[in-house]
Amino acid sequence: MAGKPPCRIKFLYDGEEEIGSPNLPAFLRQHQERFRGDVMVIADGPMHPSGRPTVSLGVRGVMMLEIRLQTANQILHSGHYGNAAPNAAWDLVQLLATMRDPEGNCLVQDFYAEAKPPSPEEQELLANIPFDEAGMRSFLGLERWDGPANLSFYDKTLFRPTFNINGLRSGTTGAARSTVIPHQATVSIDVRLVADMNMDTVCRRIVEHVQERCPGAQVRADPWL
Repeated sequence: MAGKPPCRIKFLYDGEEEIGSPNLPAFLRQHQERFRGDVMVIADGPMHPSGRPTVSLGVRGVMMLEIRLQTANQILHSGHYGNAAPNAAWDLVQLLATMRDPEGNCLVQDFYAEAKPPSPEEQELLANIPFDEAGMRSFLGLERWDGPANLSFYDKTLFRPTFNINGLRSGTTGAARSTVIPHQATVSIDVRLVADMNMDTVCRRIVEHVQERCPGAQVRADPWL
């Protein structure tokens, strides 16, 4: 291409993206005038299975949470205290069971209230995206897809907010397992936000849900949020 671009272009390289970009928000707030612009282009995302070039006109946002439970002040022996001392692992999984149904719907009150659904035009565009469903499942080693059966793959992955468990930690497992009653349990969660959803509002609703059903649990949003 000869000459110069017809507009001013600014580049921002984030070396911490894979660990959640902990310093990026503060950096952007500090230099917001420097990075002010009319259009933002993010060169990220997966290749389409067909190998065709794609342009995404938006992405879901993300917030990350941890829910922590502590019952006793130490691990207890199940032979001595079983059926009497509360088990943090059981308390946590029972709490999580109140937050999502078997069809993949988040049960936190008003979780989807502000979520903007795809317009009729967007629905038509989604329907025309080529997708080899059986081939993709085979490639990933999946026998089924998760989530509401009435929604397509691209409805779920582009326009629907998620309530996703990243990992669970509690007690002992593997070769080192022992007959204990875990006194601590933690779950890491990410929530993918769609258009019109507000992170602070969603976080408040999750905290209220947890406090109502498990008052001893603590909810912590990652400090970079």
